Amino acid sequence: MRGLPQEKDQVQRAADDYKRALDLYQQSAPYGNATVRVGQVQTSLESVNFRLGEIDQEGQAGAAPAHGRVAGAIVGLIDALRGKKSTGPGGPSH
Repeated sequence: MRGLPQEKDQVQRAADDYKRALDLYQQSAPYGNATVRVGQVQTSLESVNFRLGEIDQEGQAGAAPAHGRVAGAIVGLIDALRGKKSTGPGGPSH
């Protein structure tokens, strides 16, 4: 789902659900394990809010993130080739 057009809608729905769950757990505290669940839901809500921020930044950057991933892949390939070259058939270079 990551990177697909519908990701933002799905993540937003998750954030809405976490907000609702947080409200319900806060209302039911201190019964059962509601207090523990409040912390867990808050952590999950922070995570989805962080991802929403990333999605917004990617949208504002337009095509730039795609070029960034390609450039990163090329750099990774070059680094991998350099690593293989230094430990190639003749052993590690000194």
